[in-house]
Amino acid sequence: MGYRYNMMTSNIAESMNAKLKEARKLPITALVDHLREVLQQWFVERRDAASSLNTHLTKWAENKVRKNNNSGLHMRVSPIDLYAFQIHDQSQTFTVDLNNMTCTCREFDLDRLPCAHATVACRFKGVSVYSMCSQFYTANALMLAYAEPIWPVGNKSEWDVSQDVQNKIVLPPIRQVIPGRRKTVRIPSVGEDAIRKKCTRCGGAGHNRATCKNPIPLD
Repeated sequence: MGYRYNMMTSNIAESMNAKLKEARKLPITALVDHLREVLQQWFVERRDAASSLNTHLTKWAENKVRKNNNSGLHMRVSPIDLYAFQIHDQSQTFTVDLNNMTCTCREFDLDRLPCAHATVACRFKGVSVYSMCSQFYTANALMLAYAEPIWPVGNKSEWDVSQDVQNKIVLPPIRQVIPGRRKTVRIPSVGEDAIRKKCTRCGGAGHNRATCKNPIPLD
């Protein structure tokens, strides 16, 4: 499976659902084309942002490493061997292994970025903290992730479709049509609290200003 870094979930469906909230009402072909436009815009914006970086790491990772480095300035270090160090952080102690890129605080292990204790060990050893960072946090990795452009499909009259595909007849799936209006509100997941409306007129929950019938108290 590989490293999870600081990601608590591998499911991006919720993020895409929020982005496509209105577009989900479109026909399937229009929805797919809208999704392509969204990805095309995202790739351009992120490619431009990556090309403008003048640091070794991405903006988020650079700030994280600098914050950890500043947090470790008051800590003391006791060498154990050539690559292992005991870091004294007030009343607590942590063991850093630069060779295996680990720390007993587990932040170094999971994030693949030097924690505050690892920056102390790097400073004592004379090793650059950037050499302890995962390559996926580098500005170059970000640039490569969005290097390929998302091309439009072009006009339908210009498509190069084989005769075999053109001769195929694709019918819609057989399904039972449920009477009534289609649902547009997503069903909340297990453990997820639904967002309740709050009235801007009376401050009550469960309705809005247009349907509010509660009396407004006079001050």
